[in-house]
Parts: sequence; structure tokens; C-alpha cells
Amino acid sequence: MTSLVDVVRYANPNARARGMKSLLLSDRDMKMLLGAKTLGDIAGLLDGMPYSKDIRSVDSLTVKNLEDALTKNLLDANKKILKIVDSDARDFFAFRLKKYEIAVLKELITSKIENTLVETVDELMLSPRIRKMLPKLLEAGNIDDLLELLHDTEYGEALKKTGNSETTLALTLALDLYYYNKLLEKVNLLKKKNDKKIAKKFITTEIDVTNLMTMLRCKKLGVEPGGFLIPAKTGFFEITKKYMTAESVEDFVEKISETVYGRLLKKHTGEYERTKSLQGFEIALKRHLLQKNRNLMKGYPFQMGSILGYLKLKETEIENLRAIVVGIGNGLSADEVEGLLII
Repeated sequence: MTSLVDVVRYANPNARARGMKSLLLSDRDMKMLLGAKTLGDIAGLLDGMPYSKDIRSVDSLTVKNLEDALTKNLLDANKKILKIVDSDARDFFAFRLKKYEIAVLKELITSKIENTLVETVDELMLSPRIRKMLPKLLEAGNIDDLLELLHDTEYGEALKKTGNSETTLALTLALDLYYYNKLLEKVNLLKKKNDKKIAKKFITTEIDVTNLMTMLRCKKLGVEPGGFLIPAKTGFFEITKKYMTAESVEDFVEKISETVYGRLLKKHTGEYERTKSLQGFEIALKRHLLQKNRNLMKGYPFQMGSILGYLKLKETEIENLRAIVVGIGNGLSADEVEGLLII
């Protein structure tokens, strides 16, 4: 139950968050953007939307420059939230931003193992220490050199726990495990009981989806997922653990077919069997997570839930806009791009 104290504490932050939420793009806006033929069309449309300041700062219309402008917009939104939230919750909200730094590290790990070139990365979301290290991280000759550079960072211990398993999957999942374990620690440090309860609901829902994707990736590659599942007190975590011995992606989906997630994934098994790509599963799970966050946001309109819900909506909007920019920039059709959107 929402207490009067909570309503008062979050009156100003929630009013600000609602104001920011009103600036999110509408379905009509997204349809207009999907109709764009060129990067110039996208920039022109965004210039007439709440992204005008960021778009007008772009020197030349490239996919990278537009992505950077969108990332800056997301960073600015997070900075505004950090200024308005209760001081007790600020550390939790600040740590949430680590997911973007970890995404960059995953990209670098993948490039070193798969021997692909990464010339630039999304620097805006990096912490000062990792940003300072970035030139050396980009220049690392192989995965061992990269891990050595990261050894003394906050990620060193988590990456070290993979032992000799220097695979893309093992190292990237180790970073996920580190992030969510630390995020749950931040949740437990929240002093207000309702804040803790609401934050846990949002984060454990995200963890369920992350664990599902971990299981699917492991089953596809035929490796054991046990050490990489993020422990969380959810009923679905126990179900996920129960079926760790499933023989394949299809077998795992069949075993959980009576659950909400199982019914959702089952709709995409045909696509997986044809393409052997997990993308259909991932997009479906992200769409489900977005709807769950919308529902949670409605359930806690006067507390932290409205702020967490807004951030998820904003993050998803930026992810969709980047998909449109990258898709149109690479010649995909509107239908192909729309299939990638989290809506």
C-alpha cells in the first residue's frame, strides 16, 4: 500500500518523470520514422521531435554520429533522474548505468575472441577510468591482453572466475552475473522498505529474462549454464534451474511450455528451427519485459516505480531509434526494421 510519506517523497521526482515521459515518441512518430528512406530523412523527422537539440549538434549524417546523438540524449535523461531522485536511492540509479559500460566491454571481448575490428565504441556511457583506458583496450592484440588490462578494474574478479574458459559466452555472461549481483546489492542497501520492494520487482523481472536468454544461448552451444544463472528469489528462477539438463533449445522451450515465458517462446520455435538464430526469442522476451515494466509502472504510480518505468521506456525508445538508424543506414526495408523493434 502506498503511504502518504511515499507520495510526498516522490511528489516532485514523479512530476518531473511524468513530464519527461510526455516527451517520449508516440506510435505515430515511430511509424513516420519507419517510413524514412535515408539518414537525412530520419534526422529531419527527429529534428521536429524532442530530439532536435541532439540532432542539430551532429556534424555529418553518419550512422555512428546519429547513434552518438541518441546515446547522449539517453545519458542526459539519466542525469536528470539522478538529480531529482531521493539521495538514498541515487547510488542505485547511478549503478544502473553500468549496463552500458558492460555492453561496450562485451563488444570488445567479442572482437578480440572472434578477431573482428572495432575502431570506435560508445564512449559517452563509460566511467572515467574505463574511458581513460579505452585506447589501450581497443589496441589489445588478443583476449589475454584485454583481460590483463581489465584485471585491476572492478570487472577483473568476475572475469577471472571463468578460469580457462575464455569463450565469448563465458566472459560476457560473467559480466551479466557481476552486474545483476551488484545491482541487487544496491537494492538491498535502499533504506526505504517500499523502494526496496519496488526495485526488486523491476530487477528480478529483468533477471528472469536474462536467465532465459542465458539458457537459450547455452543450449544452442551445448554448454552447461549453471554457473552463469543469476540467483534471484523468483519462482521462474527455480523453474529455469530445474530444466538446466534440457538437451537442446527446443527441448528447453518444450519443458517450460506451460509457463508464461514458455508459451511466449514456443511461438518462435519454428523460426529458430529454420534460421538457428535466437533473435526471435530475444525480441519477444524484450517486448514482454517492456509490457511487464509498463504494468509495474501503473501499479506504483506514486513511488519509485514510475521513475524506473520511465527509464525502461526511454531506454527502449533509444534502442528502437538506433535500430531504425542502423537498419535504414544499411539498406533494410521498413518491414525488416519494424521486426527488430521492441514495441
